[in-house]
Amino acid sequence: MRSKVGCGLALGVLVSCGAAGPHSARTTSPQAASASAPFEYVGQSWMRVEATLAGGVRTRLILDTGGGVTLLSPGLCRKVGCTPDGSTSGKRMSGQELHIPLSRVPSITVAGHRVDNARVAVLDTDSLLHPELGVEGFAALDLFRDQPFTLDYPARRVILENAASLRERRAAGRSVKIRVEQDGPSTVVFLPMELAKHTPPLEMEIDSGSQSLILDQRFMAALGIDPSAAGVKRVEGKDETGHGYTRFFSALPRALAVKGAESVTAPRGSKVMFQRIIHDGLIGQNFLRETIVTFDLAKSQLIFAKR
Repeated sequence: MRSKVGCGLALGVLVSCGAAGPHSARTTSPQAASASAPFEYVGQSWMRVEATLAGGVRTRLILDTGGGVTLLSPGLCRKVGCTPDGSTSGKRMSGQELHIPLSRVPSITVAGHRVDNARVAVLDTDSLLHPELGVEGFAALDLFRDQPFTLDYPARRVILENAASLRERRAAGRSVKIRVEQDGPSTVVFLPMELAKHTPPLEMEIDSGSQSLILDQRFMAALGIDPSAAGVKRVEGKDETGHGYTRFFSALPRALAVKGAESVTAPRGSKVMFQRIIHDGLIGQNFLRETIVTFDLAKSQLIFAKR
């Protein structure tokens, strides 16, 4: 099981990031017409996309909606002429705080969407990603703050949206209000899901870089799950940073429904992992990959549709 690393490092869950210096605006290319690009699954269902950086340098990145900040390897940064630009700090889902250097890259293009003077985190990913994956970093939601896009999981495509196509998406799908958290260079989104009727909804981070549904351990009691029951698996270990954890794996005894789109659920019987984390929970690939999801961060909306 992969756990996220902080501030945009797609191998961890990073949420709260704060830049050490001012976060200056960057120039984002306008998107006048919709476009699309394929993605492919590698490793633990990570989405690998083609990317082009300054000077026409082509590479491949993992598209990670839970990453927070786009991350590049030091080797790729040297290749494209990144310039140091302060640092940032953030917490993994386990609460560990990390401090990460930042740089500016002249431009980065993912799925036809180009961002100039983009601010990226820089981290040696050799110990986190197997070379066979063929990637040199992670593309996070910070690249798409002003550009709506769709993840068409059944078709395995990333689709850039414009005003006309967004109207069509809204007419055909179900729009849901989300919370968009922008903290310095970091951008993450939280989806409200109902654990039970007449209770406050959970705030679930949408994390395409994780595979399973993850809930904070405190919700085991609310779901009637006994950690010592025969059907519950307990795993103790250390993550890649040496931090110890205890995790419990169980079947979800009842469905979790998206508030505002109750037909979209993590169904009963879904595999769920419980751990002490700093979020209510995370929604991973197992939940997302049967849907078509449109992200409109500027309007704090997700649009769900079925093919």
